[in-house]
Amino acid sequence: MDIKLLEDLSSLMNREGLNKLKIDDGNFSVHLERGNSNYIESSISNEKTITMKEEVVEQRNTINAPLVGTFYQSAGSGAKPYVEINQSIKKGDVLCIIEAMKVMNEIVAQEDGVIKDILVKDEMIVEFDQPLFVIE
Repeated sequence: MDIKLLEDLSSLMNREGLNKLKIDDGNFSVHLERGNSNYIESSISNEKTITMKEEVVEQRNTINAPLVGTFYQSAGSGAKPYVEINQSIKKGDVLCIIEAMKVMNEIVAQEDGVIKDILVKDEMIVEFDQPLFVIE
């Protein structure tokens, strides 16, 4: 395992908004985490540890996926998205739909705020507790 691969994985995590990444192919395993610390630590099975410096991750208030499924920004193809960046939201506003097992689940705001970023793309598969939106 080389530093270049770890840097590429770190870039992938930043680009996709991932907080954790685990890879295990039998010969080696890597576990990367992002959070409020200044470092990412990668443990490799031969007991060596590589530590890379990363920019300090700012504290962000996110709205996370309550279930695994397919993320939809609007009610249908060609329809206006439920929310857009810099849009004010109120508690109870529909933010998106997550489809799970052919059931369309409306995800609603739990508090008032402003959408500062949308972290996933339309029709993307999302994991439980994956950040979807950054609010302020």
